[in-house]
Amino acid sequence: MSKLFWDGIVEFEEIKAVISQTGSLSEEREELDMLVDATVTPKVLESILDQLPKEHHKGFLELFGDIPYDKETIFGFISEKKGINTEEVEEMLRGKLNEIKENILQELRPQDEISVETRTESKPPVK
Repeated sequence: MSKLFWDGIVEFEEIKAVISQTGSLSEEREELDMLVDATVTPKVLESILDQLPKEHHKGFLELFGDIPYDKETIFGFISEKKGINTEEVEEMLRGKLNEIKENILQELRPQDEISVETRTESKPPVK
């Protein structure tokens, strides 16, 4: 997974563990890691852009494009434009990242445990 400014806010080790337990080939696990990145990044960016006034979208995206790993600078930018402190920015991202993590884990779990349509257990009741 690539290094980005939100790294370390929420650990994705549980996702990595599930991926490694798939028994897939190394290339397939690497592909799944890239899929996780490809899922997380746009959702985080969308969440931030939803929170920022429209006139600051370009500035944020330019900053992210130039220094995607610089947590201090990017949090400072968001903080300044939203009028909140950096701890509140981190808390906002923590909530979004946890939501994304849970959604990914839900998708990775075996579907026979939970029915996709009803999200209820598909096993018959024990008598």
